[in-house]
Amino acid sequence: MISAIHRKTGKLWKARDTWKEWSDPHNEEFFCCKLHKYPVTPVVHHERNINGERTWVIDHFRMLEDHYCPGESDEHWNIKINTALKIKNKDVFLKFEGKKIDCDFKERDKVTEIKRGNNRADILFELEQFDSLLGFGIVIEVAVTEKLSSLVKKSISWIGKRYSIAWIFSEPEEIVEIKYPYGLYFDIVKWCGQLEWDWKKYHCNIEQKHYQERQQNGMDAWLHG
Repeated sequence: MISAIHRKTGKLWKARDTWKEWSDPHNEEFFCCKLHKYPVTPVVHHERNINGERTWVIDHFRMLEDHYCPGESDEHWNIKINTALKIKNKDVFLKFEGKKIDCDFKERDKVTEIKRGNNRADILFELEQFDSLLGFGIVIEVAVTEKLSSLVKKSISWIGKRYSIAWIFSEPEEIVEIKYPYGLYFDIVKWCGQLEWDWKKYHCNIEQKHYQERQQNGMDAWLHG
């Protein structure tokens, strides 16, 4: 983790700068982020011997307890944490086609880096009850340097798991627009394997399904004949 928050001042510090500010920054209290607030301590750059090879380890912050807080780029990390906090504090609202999404989310301390199966969401707000439009909840992907193809692939996978998707490219000021509501895209993903309807793929999948049903029915008839 390259940066952390100084508990006394609330200022975000890069690890390399703490040595310039304090004679012994280990006497200062730092935590990983405003959402998790796990204690960390700065580690000065140093050489390390790995498999007989000397390599440099840059200045960074190390966790003081057995917790996990992802160490992605400062920009990605700050956007993710600040967006999650803004939504929890109702400083930013979720909307679809300009209409505010008014629903009850599960009360959880952690809403970032949530895993569901093989998927990991940057931000995930799950609903108290399954919703016909939004599904089980809303996934927000923070796209700072991520390619469009990767975002589309993730969206298809989340929709298949019955979640809605939003993309953000910077820290939102007022709203986060839901890009792909589960209820409007689940059938498209199910039958076409993409985010746009394709009649050719749909008919191919229908034919494949009917073929599998005929094969299964023939097997059942043979087993019970």
